[in-house]
Amino acid sequence: MRAIVMLATLILSVSMLTGCQSAGYKAINPAEYQQLRANYDITFGWNQKTGPDSLLLDGYAKNNRYFAVNDLTLTVSLLSQNGTEKATTKLLVHPSELRQYETAAFVIELPLKPQPGDILRNVYSYRAVENGEDGFFWVNNFEFPATP
Repeated sequence: MRAIVMLATLILSVSMLTGCQSAGYKAINPAEYQQLRANYDITFGWNQKTGPDSLLLDGYAKNNRYFAVNDLTLTVSLLSQNGTEKATTKLLVHPSELRQYETAAFVIELPLKPQPGDILRNVYSYRAVENGEDGFFWVNNFEFPATP
């Protein structure tokens, strides 16, 4: 009986340790992303896919700088050539805490197909924790062509 309990415990332990693999988890490989923006704090990589009436950004964010980045939020806006906002989408990246050098995947869909000359603006914000402090709130942004 004791051998059966030990065998069951071993099987349960192995299945728990391989949970990510058996659930289809795929590690983020930065080389698979066509676009890259490496800021001092966060690196973003993404692929853009245009549908008949939408734009999809499939990407990742990596914490380059701080002990932890909490509540990373992305606000992506599609702008016309003259800066008029055409569409905006906001996303809270999961997991909500990224330790230094950790990455998290994200998918953002804008409900409008970009036109030549349109621009995408990514405004990102987070709460950084460093040196055992309470942390601080940070906001930054960058722009890039909506049609690569």
